[in-house]
Amino acid sequence: MIMKTPDPPDIKYRSVLELLRKNASDFPEETCLISIEQNNSLTWRDLYKLSNQLSAWLHEKHIGANDRILVLADNSLETLVLYYGVQRHGATFCCVNVEINENHLQEIIQRLSPKIIFWDSNLKRQHPKIVKLNTSLSIGSIEGNHQLQSPNNLFT
Repeated sequence: MIMKTPDPPDIKYRSVLELLRKNASDFPEETCLISIEQNNSLTWRDLYKLSNQLSAWLHEKHIGANDRILVLADNSLETLVLYYGVQRHGATFCCVNVEINENHLQEIIQRLSPKIIFWDSNLKRQHPKIVKLNTSLSIGSIEGNHQLQSPNNLFT
């Protein structure tokens, strides 16, 4: 007997923006992200607000749909905010293991050719030999206080 594969359920596609907006509206004060290591958390309202702020910032920087955004960071709430903000904006989130060999890291950055690179402020200590990247890149830093900055190069 030949078994027929069941039809997939009829599920309507919803964008990250739609999901964030709905959850922020339905569950604004409910915790959606928790970091035990950071002893911190975010509510759906917080995540929606921060994602929108990041999306607006990306728009100001002329980042468009599918432009690559590289993130060099350990797991953290800030990294997740970047993920949701980049997805909400429609750009492509590229995350690279920060423990990678410095030569490989430079090669990956060159091959990805990201429009923006965000990095964890602790990364300078992990990769002290990386001095400069392509100066045409916009560079940003993620900090524990959710602020975005744009210095001229990754490491000085």
